Amino acid sequence: GPEGVGAIAEALKTNDKLTNLDLGDNGMMKEGVQALAAMLQKNTKLMRLDCSKNAGLWGDDAMKGVLTKAGEQHDAARKKAKKLIPQDELPFKLLMEDSPG
Repeated sequence: GPEGVGAIAEALKTNDKLTNLDLGDNGMMKEGVQALAAMLQKNTKLMRLDCSKNAGLWGDDAMKGVLTKAGEQHDAARKKAKKLIPQDELPFKLLMEDSPG
């Protein structure tokens, strides 16, 4: 739910190891989407985030827009960040499929 997603997002603000996160079908709601958007503005390591099949995104173009914009900013920050491993060169991928779980 949104509390769990918020806790994960808070921890990932200082993450320097995790590169792939699947939060699909977790009922993150709008609060979770906003927490992830805030995290993406600080984190530069995450290269793939799957938020598919989530209440808070499903059918909500405004919330998808919030996460898409944060993802674009995240990708730009990743491009400027120091490259430590080959995967750091890969573009950020954000998944938001709407099909219910």
